[in-house]
Amino acid sequence: GLLGTGYVLIRSKQWYTKRLLRKKWDSLPKDTVYLHQFHRSATCPSPSPYVLKLESYLRATQIPYTTGFDQAQDFTKWLVLPGIPKCLINSLVKMFSSMVKKGAYVQGIGRHNRKDIEAFGLTDLGFVSTILGNKKYLFSDERLSEVDLIIFATVAEILTCSPDSSIYAIAIKNDFPNLERHFLMMKNQLWPDWENPKNEMMEKE
Repeated sequence: GLLGTGYVLIRSKQWYTKRLLRKKWDSLPKDTVYLHQFHRSATCPSPSPYVLKLESYLRATQIPYTTGFDQAQDFTKWLVLPGIPKCLINSLVKMFSSMVKKGAYVQGIGRHNRKDIEAFGLTDLGFVSTILGNKKYLFSDERLSEVDLIIFATVAEILTCSPDSSIYAIAIKNDFPNLERHFLMMKNQLWPDWENPKNEMMEKE
């Protein structure tokens, strides 16, 4: 059927993509990380806080890395290949949406309404803001921690990838300004190329 054909197409594309990627991986210098991620955002190096956190970690620890946008790009191309029935694409979208909803429910957050979820988020922001206080980093003025990277990536997405009307953006601006200060400090420290980010850091600076 259509779903079976779609599955074969996906698996074939994945196999071919991995084969090409393997050649890229083998050509990298020793001990260099190959970071897969989405394409750069217009307002932030990555639209995903998880990817931004990881790339920021590589920069903070000066681990040589190069960035690849291969998989996200190939998947997008597959979706727009001519000849694939629209009903197949719709079926896949429904399947992925169902997986996301199920994951959110199992994790727990999907069992609450939007108002409650927003309240949880604001409480978390307030908690982190209180711990940060006037310090440079979360736990001290001297040393950046992995938790600082998590805070940085999360606040970055709120302030640069979300509408100004976002309840979280408004809260940071009005109630938790030290979180914005922390974000700007980390941005200047790790991302001097924020507006036009490099796609690799091959040598320690």
